[in-house]
Amino acid sequence: MSIPYQHIPQHPPPQHTPNTHPTHTQHTAPPLTEPEKQSPKSPYEAVDTVVAVKQQARISPKKLNLIARLVRGMSAHDAVLQCAVSDKKGGRIALELLKNALEDAKNKGMDVNQLVVGVY
Repeated sequence: MSIPYQHIPQHPPPQHTPNTHPTHTQHTAPPLTEPEKQSPKSPYEAVDTVVAVKQQARISPKKLNLIARLVRGMSAHDAVLQCAVSDKKGGRIALELLKNALEDAKNKGMDVNQLVVGVY
């Protein structure tokens, strides 16, 4: 069995003049420029944010997510009130996190009345 021959066109070798040969080019460093400002990793880093995290919470994510979806988008004051009147365990955990976040916001000098519960 024979393999069909494919014609590969032959290109003539490049013609180099004495000053255009690749070894004769002068290497110049790119001009120094001011480093570009990096964009924030998430849209929430563009504004002042406070993040509170609780690890090893003894509650299922589905149960805690009931409260998280309820308070997401509320003002911080309304979210604290909603968690305080909730009779669910997730409400107690979310209340603890909200209080920690509000304390952090006060320590950063942020206006607590303008805070909104968001997604991180």
